[in-house]
Amino acid sequence: MPLLEGTDGVQKMSKSLGNSIGVFDPPNEMLGKIMSISDDLMWRYYELLSQVSTDQLSSMQEQAK
Repeated sequence: MPLLEGTDGVQKMSKSLGNSIGVFDPPNEMLGKIMSISDDLMWRYYELLSQVSTDQLSSMQEQAK
């Protein structure tokens, strides 16, 4: 299973590294962290955390360009 990169887009997501989005973080804090990540990293999160097929994801990425 692949590791989820942290909000820095470099290292694995880790509370101790300060690059995580916690399930129990306040909603405004979660939103701020999510909005701060790059578009490329957002697609990576979508790939790892949803059940969308690779073909569907590729199609969505093309439509978003």
